[in-house]
Amino acid sequence: MEILVIGGGAAGMSAASWARRKAPEARITVLERTNIISHAPCGVPYYIGGLFKDYWLLQAYDVKFFRERRNIEVLTNAEAEELDVRSRVVVARVGGQRVKLEFDRLIVATGARPRRLLSADARVLYVHHPADAEAARRAAEAAREVTVVGGGVLGVEVAEQLRNMGKAVHLVHRGPYLMSRDLDKELGSALTQMARGAGIDVRLGVTCV
Repeated sequence: MEILVIGGGAAGMSAASWARRKAPEARITVLERTNIISHAPCGVPYYIGGLFKDYWLLQAYDVKFFRERRNIEVLTNAEAEELDVRSRVVVARVGGQRVKLEFDRLIVATGARPRRLLSADARVLYVHHPADAEAARRAAEAAREVTVVGGGVLGVEVAEQLRNMGKAVHLVHRGPYLMSRDLDKELGSALTQMARGAGIDVRLGVTCV
C-alpha cells in the first residue's frame, strides 16, 4: 500500500506516524514544501523574541529520525502542484523537478492559512509557520512600534515577546476579549487586563481589511 501525506507539520507527521502503526507494511511518503518538518507554531513567538537563537529548535524531529526510526520517507522543499483523484496521482515539484507520486491513500494536512489583508505593504508580515520566523525576527529587531493583528494564542504570544523587547505594541482583535475563541469571558477578560497592564495597547472589536 502506498500512503502519501501532503504537509509535514505537526499534524502531517502525526498522521504519518499513525498510519505506520496501522499499516506496518505500507510505504509512506510525506511532502513538505519548506525545509522544516514536525513543527508547531507555538515556538515561533519565542524565536522572534530572542529566547533562543537556533532556528532548528522549532523542529521536534528531523527527516533522519522519521526515515530510520519509523520507516517514513520525507521529501522537504517538495510542493504538491496537481492532484488527480481518479488516477490516484499527485504531481509535485521536488528539487526543481516535477515528479508523479501514486497513492492508495492520501492524507492532506496542509494546515490553516492566515487571512490576508488588502494591503500589499512590505511592512505587513504574516507569522504562522517557522518559515516566517526569520523575517519576522529581523523586522521586530529593527522596529520601534508594532501592530499585531489577531488576539488568538499566537497573536498574544507575539505581542508579549515584542513588548519584552521594549517595543511599543498595539494588539488588534475583533473579539470582545483576547483569545475569545479559546477562553470564556472571565478568563479572557483577565488576560486582556494583564496584557494592558504589561503596556500593550489592546484594541477590541476591530476588524482589519
